Amino acid sequence: MRNILKKIIDRNKAESDPETIYHYTSIDCFKSIVEKSELWLTNVLYMNDKMEYIDYLVSVADSMPAIKEKIGNNTFIDLLQELYDDDLATFNKSPQGLSSYFMFSTCSKNDYIPMWNYYSDRTGICLEFHRADLDKYLAEFSSISKVDFVNYSCIYDKDVKKKITQEYLQEIVETYGLDKYDDWRKIPQIKNTLLKYAWIFKNSDFEYEKEHRYVFKVSDALKRIESDYLALDFSSNNISLKPILKLIFQSKLPIKKVFISPLNKNETLEYGLKRFLEFHEYTDIDVVQSKNSLRQI
Repeated sequence: MRNILKKIIDRNKAESDPETIYHYTSIDCFKSIVEKSELWLTNVLYMNDKMEYIDYLVSVADSMPAIKEKIGNNTFIDLLQELYDDDLATFNKSPQGLSSYFMFSTCSKNDYIPMWNYYSDRTGICLEFHRADLDKYLAEFSSISKVDFVNYSCIYDKDVKKKITQEYLQEIVETYGLDKYDDWRKIPQIKNTLLKYAWIFKNSDFEYEKEHRYVFKVSDALKRIESDYLALDFSSNNISLKPILKLIFQSKLPIKKVFISPLNKNETLEYGLKRFLEFHEYTDIDVVQSKNSLRQI
């Protein structure tokens, strides 16, 4: 069922997934990533757009009339309505039911002013990855750690979201039939699959972020998890406290380049970054000062 949805997403995307992706972060977070060989994933309930999950629900609701007209079967529509109502109630009354999902966010654009301003503490750095290398690295980690993940570029266009949802639900009807189901919970993995991919839909107001996401699911994010590969923890700053999932790696991350914010003119930072990377045996990584003309004012 997951493969069905992925194929539908792939054929409806306006653009192919980027070959190179970038992660904007602060200098302190970069130091932790390299020093500890960790990535910290944000719980989906704590993203900057508090309505993200609603965007997925809207796509499901928008799809219902077209699905009803096409298949002419009220049974499935009734089941779909129950699924929608259950998801909406979960979001409104008990959002912790979604807390098993954690996200690592990247961007398809390098040296990008909105990302420098919002995600790097303005004076931080940007990590460059070849997406295929990071995909392979995380797939190997997933196999060892037994934690599942998917990755995809976000979709912002309302019509594309609706089309993807319609095609998926219609194919579920055609593939699995309807007669044997009297409860949406009995439809094979439908809710888990939709939940896993719900975060691909993002409000068009955030299209400027050009986001490519890695979404991991743990079995129970309300319990303490500590292993050689995973740890549930909390991160804080001066205005918030939020749960995170730490991915703990046994080898160096496949970082290709490190870029310095255009707002950081500290001449010692470039030297310090190079020495730091060499100290942790990250060789052949270019450290590059931004060529952006953004000025600190």
